Amino acid sequence: MPTFSYEAATRTGQTVRGTEDAASEGALERSLSRRGLYSLKVQPAASGQARERGGGWVSRRADVTEAVATLAALLDAGLPLERALDVAARGAGRPDVVKALDEVRRAVRGGGRIAEAVAAQGTLFPEVAAGLLGAAERGGHLAEAMARLAEQMEREGALRSRVVSALTYPLLLASVGTVAVVVLLAYVLPKFVDLLADAGADLPASTAILIGASRLFTRFWPVLVTSIVACVAAWRTVRRPGAWRERSDAWLLRLPLVGALRARYASAQVARTLGTLTAGGVPLLQALDVAVSSTRDEAVAADLRAAQSAVRRGEPLSAAMARGRGFPHVFTRLVQVGEETGELDSLLLRAATQMEAELERRLGRFVALLEPALILLFGLLVGGVALSLLQAIYGIHADGF
Repeated sequence: MPTFSYEAATRTGQTVRGTEDAASEGALERSLSRRGLYSLKVQPAASGQARERGGGWVSRRADVTEAVATLAALLDAGLPLERALDVAARGAGRPDVVKALDEVRRAVRGGGRIAEAVAAQGTLFPEVAAGLLGAAERGGHLAEAMARLAEQMEREGALRSRVVSALTYPLLLASVGTVAVVVLLAYVLPKFVDLLADAGADLPASTAILIGASRLFTRFWPVLVTSIVACVAAWRTVRRPGAWRERSDAWLLRLPLVGALRARYASAQVARTLGTLTAGGVPLLQALDVAVSSTRDEAVAADLRAAQSAVRRGEPLSAAMARGRGFPHVFTRLVQVGEETGELDSLLLRAATQMEAELERRLGRFVALLEPALILLFGLLVGGVALSLLQAIYGIHADGF
């Protein structure tokens, strides 16, 4: 029977840790529940011990998401906020997350509002947290709001992970192919140049061109590297917040394939942020403020600011968003249906789910086209080099006979 490490909370808020044999994680959780313990974390004993010895391998975003989910569960179980924060801090793996949760707990204990304490932690918590928790404190449904926040963070993290996972293999393939071409040009070809020069044979045109490219690369590689660094620096300068960032984001939205992916990713984030906030009782104008500050696409942020001004003048949100550059037609139609039926929050969340599904489908097709294209490109490059060298070697042997 496997051994699991667990972390649980008592009804008084104390944290209990230990290891125990069980048939599965679910069986251990049920056993803890029968003993009056609320399960916070159950995992195989080896991985649990590795985390306790050095939890720094856990990403900060994942640790914060886990802490928020723990808070939601404890508040729903009736634990006071201060005790729930203490338990969540004890269960966090990263020192910076522990410190932030302790600071929030001290602020709450001193009579402060949790929304203000969370906002004081800077970028540790998402932008949506302060607005959602502030509305919850006024309405008296903090546990529900914390659960909404946990779900929002989990969905955003899952979407980000799926996008990164889909792009990892093409990026790895491109990196390996580039390294292979550089090694051929910088190391392999110069060796053959000496060999062919000693032979004194006439070189085929393709081989001569290849050798010329190799000589240019080995002689001027510092210029090439400097040019690449300069281009990267220029792009990073353009990508800084400001007018140039908005223009570059707008240009990216107009690109084939890439623009559609960016539009659906941004739409999913905006829809989930607006849907979560409005469902939690945050007014629409305030929710748009949070959506503007939380999106990383400056072109979409500009569209949201324009939509906010239009809503303030009394226009429907869907009509204002339809004039934007980053919102697909189906997204604005769902928003319009939500406004017409009075269920804007639920339709926004449904739009977020649909945008995520559409993003994954389009990303899958994009990667399915990109992978064979990269394989074909680098295969042709390496094959062309090999063929040119074989032609030269064959010419040497032919002259010898």
